[in-house]
Amino acid sequence: MDVDPGVMLDLLDIGNAGLGFLNSAIGVGGLVGVALAFALVGRKRLASDFAVGLILIGLGLGLIGVWPTTVAALLLMGVFGIGNTLVDVSGMTLMQRAAPEEVLARVFGVLESLLLLTVGLGALVAPLLVILSYFMGPRPMDLVFSPAEVLAVFLSVRYSTSLPRVPSPPLAGGRPRTPGLPTGRPPDQG
Repeated sequence: MDVDPGVMLDLLDIGNAGLGFLNSAIGVGGLVGVALAFALVGRKRLASDFAVGLILIGLGLGLIGVWPTTVAALLLMGVFGIGNTLVDVSGMTLMQRAAPEEVLARVFGVLESLLLLTVGLGALVAPLLVILSYFMGPRPMDLVFSPAEVLAVFLSVRYSTSLPRVPSPPLAGGRPRTPGLPTGRPPDQG
């Protein structure tokens, strides 16, 4: 996910080089998120990690409207990058644990189709939001949509707690085994 150039240029007045720095901050946050994701791989409560990642994304974007300074934006884009990585890793792991192996490819096909559908819907809605932002300014828009995202996270967490629990995959060498990936041990000879 990239930084929206129009909003950042209007809100921060940082120029094109500043947009590059903001995107770099997302990448640095992503590296920190990878380290956190390694620590979370064996956990059974990945839904809460997914929710934390979504909240970090919302905070990273939403608080720029509160503190529209370059230094704060760099730090908040790092927070955004951490959240984005946590969402990617925990979300994909949850999908692999929840879906039977026979239908896993179809599940990912549906997930990717929904992703592309939302990208298309975003392309339809974005011009309306740009027009609204022109009249309201970027800060009020940011302050409206970030709490809406956090509310959506809490509602989805509430829904996800009502879903049946899926057992974790069997352990191989003390680590969770993902179907289709080698366990690090030679196959049985026989």
